[in-house]
Amino acid sequence: MTTIAFPREYVLPILVKIGTPSFRRFVINLIPWKKLHKLRDIIDVLHQTSIEILNEKKEALEKGNATFEGGKDILSILVRANSQAADVDKLSEAEILGQEKLRMEIAEAISSFGENIPYDELVALPFLDAVCRETLRL
Repeated sequence: MTTIAFPREYVLPILVKIGTPSFRRFVINLIPWKKLHKLRDIIDVLHQTSIEILNEKKEALEKGNATFEGGKDILSILVRANSQAADVDKLSEAEILGQEKLRMEIAEAISSFGENIPYDELVALPFLDAVCRETLRL
């Protein structure tokens, strides 16, 4: 476990800031590290699944699906609000699926406090607070 902790805690935070995502993917493909390739593949599956779920939500909204109208999950609420927003205010697919800042903020908190983040620290995360408030507003 300690052999994986070193790159994850000290090397990866630096590497994710270098170059574009396509450049980083190119470099990952060159590195002969099976666990890194497995992580890349997991991320690909998660991304593809997210796109499929988003497309299903959009189709259900367009068809006026009754089960969608009662959808209380965050993605259903976001898709519904995005469809009713003015063109200037609409979010792109990347913005709906992304929220990279939130992920990075949570990852930093986990690296600082471990899996059990104290409540006071959790509520002090600004992006998490913003996402929760925006969700409640919608």
